[in-house]
Amino acid sequence: MRIRGSFKSNSQTHCGACSQCIDRRIAVIASGQVEHDPAIDYCSDVFTGLRKEGYETNMAVDYARHAIELNKMTEENIAARFSAELSRAIRPFEKHADAMDAFIAMHKRHGRVVQVVIEQQVGKYVSNLVGGELPETSMLCMVVGNKHSDSSWKRFADRIVDMLSVGLPRACHTHKPKNEPQLQTL
Repeated sequence: MRIRGSFKSNSQTHCGACSQCIDRRIAVIASGQVEHDPAIDYCSDVFTGLRKEGYETNMAVDYARHAIELNKMTEENIAARFSAELSRAIRPFEKHADAMDAFIAMHKRHGRVVQVVIEQQVGKYVSNLVGGELPETSMLCMVVGNKHSDSSWKRFADRIVDMLSVGLPRACHTHKPKNEPQLQTL
């Protein structure tokens, strides 16, 4: 039985764009259980589907970036970078050092598994990628295009620049401001 969510179809139970969908799809593929999570259950394919600018593209790019960074980091790097989070996580455990090691190993494993699945998906869709057949905002196109290497702040600043480059010429078309305060009143 399927529960109808806020999606457009009774047969598609997952959006394919949120972090839960990305986590689910990667875990299912990594565990070899794809037959239990058919692609038709997703409104948009997690790896090759069109994503809306903003939240959906950021989710895919940030997810991939974080996992790939974790895979590259040493255990010591993870401990240093996430020391506050790890310190809170180990509080309930008697053996803090063992718990810390287990959490760090879990993060390393997550990074490695996500990177392997993304690499497998790139291999599966390499012809579509090379042929320019996938949407530019698909997770695979963005990762292959190295968008995951940009920080979220850089992407945010780039969007502001894009908006200003469209809006400012229009605002200044009939009346060019003499200074910044005058520009603010347009």
